[in-house]
Amino acid sequence: MAVLARLPTRDRLSSWGMAVPRTCVFCPAGDETHDHLFFQCAYSARIWALFSRRHNVSSIADFSSSLAFCHWLHDDHSPDVATVFKLLLQVFVYTLWRERNAKIFKGVCSSKDVLFASMDQAIRDRLLSCPATRTQACSLLQLYFWFIDPYS
Repeated sequence: MAVLARLPTRDRLSSWGMAVPRTCVFCPAGDETHDHLFFQCAYSARIWALFSRRHNVSSIADFSSSLAFCHWLHDDHSPDVATVFKLLLQVFVYTLWRERNAKIFKGVCSSKDVLFASMDQAIRDRLLSCPATRTQACSLLQLYFWFIDPYS
């Protein structure tokens, strides 16, 4: 739903005639759109930067860039690398959306480090449940660790 821009972000709620503020929940810098919330907001950008630095890749600017990156990974690299990135993207979107809702409805917000650790653990847990197949040289979890910069 996030990739298709179908989540009820504040800009969409406002366009439906609801009286909600359009500003981002995490920062006052812009309207809460899908791309702003998940990639351009200072809060989410700091978390993306942690993953980018850790995995030694450039930061993603929006959903179309992330989809293009997935296609590039799938075409030019192993499909397993694309699978790991897709999982990272799914966990990131899910966790950030849950954090957004917690801030709106409960008034609580985790630090970027806590959120990053939570996302990393969720990715590791999911990849741990995917054993290597005969056609794979290594498991998806090993692949995830392989991309981690040892100095991060």
